[in-house]
Amino acid sequence: MTGARIRRHGHTHRPGSSDASEIGIAHLIGEAGEPAFLNGCYNDPGNEVLTDPTPLQFYLTAGHLNLVDVDGETILAYGRHELTIVGDVIVPLGSWGLPVFQLPALYRFPTSRPYHGHDEYGGFVSGRLYKNGYFVKGVA
Repeated sequence: MTGARIRRHGHTHRPGSSDASEIGIAHLIGEAGEPAFLNGCYNDPGNEVLTDPTPLQFYLTAGHLNLVDVDGETILAYGRHELTIVGDVIVPLGSWGLPVFQLPALYRFPTSRPYHGHDEYGGFVSGRLYKNGYFVKGVA
């Protein structure tokens, strides 16, 4: 097609200043170089109902990351972005309402956000991602 402008898929979902190499890259909680599990939480190993569990992970689905200071923690400017958090995680008794993991400053939002899901039996599970980056299950 002579003279036609080719539009790549990524350009329709992200602002021009975002890094296309980051979109869709899974960050597996608990893996080397990624956020650690907190408060005794861990990936669900599976059972007779959930035979193929998904490791807990997050990834950038659209937009661009925050601008952070050289310390890696101070957010200088929030980027407009969206995250997906998925996975099967075990939260020990007594740890409901406590953080499961903490997002790096690059991915945090200026306000808290609800993240809801379900357990392997189809039961509703509430969760929230706080502006300090803590992801907590068991709160609305």
